[in-house]
Amino acid sequence: VWDPYTIKGIQAVEAVQRRAARVTFNDYRRTSSVTQMLDELQWPLLSERRRSARLTTFYKIAHNKINIDTSSILQPAQGRTRGSHALKYQPINTRTDTYRFSFFPRSIPEWNSLPGSIVTASTVESFRAGLAACPP
Repeated sequence: VWDPYTIKGIQAVEAVQRRAARVTFNDYRRTSSVTQMLDELQWPLLSERRRSARLTTFYKIAHNKINIDTSSILQPAQGRTRGSHALKYQPINTRTDTYRFSFFPRSIPEWNSLPGSIVTASTVESFRAGLAACPP
């Protein structure tokens, strides 16, 4: 799944969803509010859907529900603070944007910022429900 990180790329992908909302309502007037259409359709932003999918995949990896050897990539974080959780990972240092915005370097900081109650959810469904209630 393409997950753009530049503002231009994000806006290009979001524009596709906005056009789809117009097609769904068959309303192409310039005075029509596409934001209102999206709200009526209850469609989350595509960037939110990609974040949810990325963190759900990370949850599956962290809880060994996907058979991926991450021993060379995921290192437990050194030390914890009051607000952190036991499943924190060491952020990956990167030099290029291409690698910085790839799956693991991009997902680890987002994962580490989640509350412990969400990260330690017992099922994928309860993780998704907790993630939906947690703002980005």
